[in-house]
Amino acid sequence: MQLIRLIGNRIIDISRFVALLPSDNDDNYSLILEGGEKAIPIHHDDLDILTKYLGDDKILFATDKTEYNLTNLVKPQASEILQKRIARHESMSDTEASQKAEAWERFKHNIDAQRPEGYKLYS
Repeated sequence: MQLIRLIGNRIIDISRFVALLPSDNDDNYSLILEGGEKAIPIHHDDLDILTKYLGDDKILFATDKTEYNLTNLVKPQASEILQKRIARHESMSDTEASQKAEAWERFKHNIDAQRPEGYKLYS
């Protein structure tokens, strides 16, 4: 687990990185994390923080089955990667799906346990 703090005290686990997709209508991005229920909106200021942790194009980011790098995440390739990931998710066994869901729930609980009342992200 590699936690990083974004602007506005949002904390994410960057080791679950899947894709960073540019928005069509502004300078913002959507961050997709493994096991996440939805994309996380990333503002331009957060992008500077993310790229510092993601590094340059030579660094690979591995999930359990697939590797991604920053150059793979331009718009056309990102949607292909995401489609493959969705297909893999849909073919996942019930046991694996429940394990991932349990891990995600533990992650959300651990993050919120460290945050004061009124600043919880998931509860």
